[in-house]
Amino acid sequence: MLHRRLTLRDMPRPTAHEPPRARAAAVTLGIVLVLTLLPPIALVGQATCPPDFSSAWWSQSPFATADPNTTLTATVSWQNVGCLAWNINQTGAQAFAGTWNPTPGQDQPSVLGGASNGTCGTGTNWWGCSRIRPTADIVNPGAVADFTFDVNAPPAPGTYQLFLRPVVEGVIWMEDQGVYWQMTVRTPQGPSRYMKTVDATSGGVIYKEGCIAGGDVASRYGGPYTPQTGVVVLDFGQPWFDASTGNYGSVLFNNSIVTTSQVLAAAEAWGQGYWDCSTTVPTIRIAVGTNNLPSFTNAAHGKAWGNMVSSFASWITANRFDSQLSAAGASDMELGYNTAANTRNWSCVMNAQGVCTDGFGSVSGSIYYNYGDAESCPPFGTCRTGWTQEDVWYDSWGSPPAWPLPEIYNDGTAQEWYRVSLYGYTQHGRAMTIKGAFTQRGACELKTGCIGGGTDYTPQQGWTGLWNYINKDSRTIQIGTGELRWSTDITSAN
Repeated sequence: MLHRRLTLRDMPRPTAHEPPRARAAAVTLGIVLVLTLLPPIALVGQATCPPDFSSAWWSQSPFATADPNTTLTATVSWQNVGCLAWNINQTGAQAFAGTWNPTPGQDQPSVLGGASNGTCGTGTNWWGCSRIRPTADIVNPGAVADFTFDVNAPPAPGTYQLFLRPVVEGVIWMEDQGVYWQMTVRTPQGPSRYMKTVDATSGGVIYKEGCIAGGDVASRYGGPYTPQTGVVVLDFGQPWFDASTGNYGSVLFNNSIVTTSQVLAAAEAWGQGYWDCSTTVPTIRIAVGTNNLPSFTNAAHGKAWGNMVSSFASWITANRFDSQLSAAGASDMELGYNTAANTRNWSCVMNAQGVCTDGFGSVSGSIYYNYGDAESCPPFGTCRTGWTQEDVWYDSWGSPPAWPLPEIYNDGTAQEWYRVSLYGYTQHGRAMTIKGAFTQRGACELKTGCIGGGTDYTPQQGWTGLWNYINKDSRTIQIGTGELRWSTDITSAN
């Protein structure tokens, strides 16, 4: 079978311009080929036999580029250049590809895979959060083992790496050859927005924004684009009530006062644009947002906002858009904006039986996302302006309609929200299910001094920072495909 014996002299040599990783790979490949083409390895115990367990990188599938929240398959292969077989069914001989340094770290779960549906190890060939099994049960000396596994594109755009190193479980980590696989997640169009208009005309500003977010497949506005998936927050500003008309509404970011009816029409225009300009594949949850600024953050405004969101959901269903669109409320609940008591009343006024009798939660079926902060909460203090972790936990999770979609603007905010989730575990028996990370990079880029000011995390930094904190603690871990599934970045351009 052998045509000729190769030596290192025959191997192509790296140039001085090759990066260190490439030079290492070239040398390793030369060694692998020598071992592959030499006469068969001697029997165990002979002087020429290598160690019992040894590996050499062989090949891997190309790096990939993918849309957010999609699943691909990757392969990394090593040759067994040791004396003993790798046997997945034999204790002391079970070889895996283990997660390694620098990303995600030795034995650490990776953002690219290892779990689905809330449990570790249910993705193809993932055995636990940090191990990938070979496709073959037995890999004899001299044979090549393929480690083929699912990789999940995170919701935040950016470049993600998964370093791997072969390990015989409970026996030895085999050679570290700097092997990694990489995925680039495309940047989706159509970020969350601070709204300055409620223009609901067909083809108007808001319709156009929805169309671009849907992908603009007909190239009406310069597309096609990568469609936005997951969640988008349309922030219509401060709560408002007009006593002369009895109308509830909000104050937009250009200081215009609008009613909930106008907000509803604007949300519908955005949804219509998304539907008209997308294929049948992408899905989006449209969260219609306000905040907790005074003076009308109260139970009555919460109920009015909930009724508006319920009407929006009914519009989606009536138009049969529910295969791609869904509706939710949202609130930017900031500790420095208002008291905890007023904010809680907006969310849900509960009776002794834990049933919402007023506020947003009194509207049947309505949910909202808290995309606010946990400013100065542990580990940095005792929360701002009289708030407590209990208050933040309640408005984000304890209140029946509430789900957390927290602001992650820097490492400190990621730590604060991890600790709020941990508080839920220690004080209420269950950590929060955090739905995603909310960043403001787009808004920062339009504001002088914001970039470099300490609150300018990119979507990848925000999502990954939060992911790392909550998933390195067994009490708060949530790796399933239904958890921490979203990333959204807000801009003030409208």
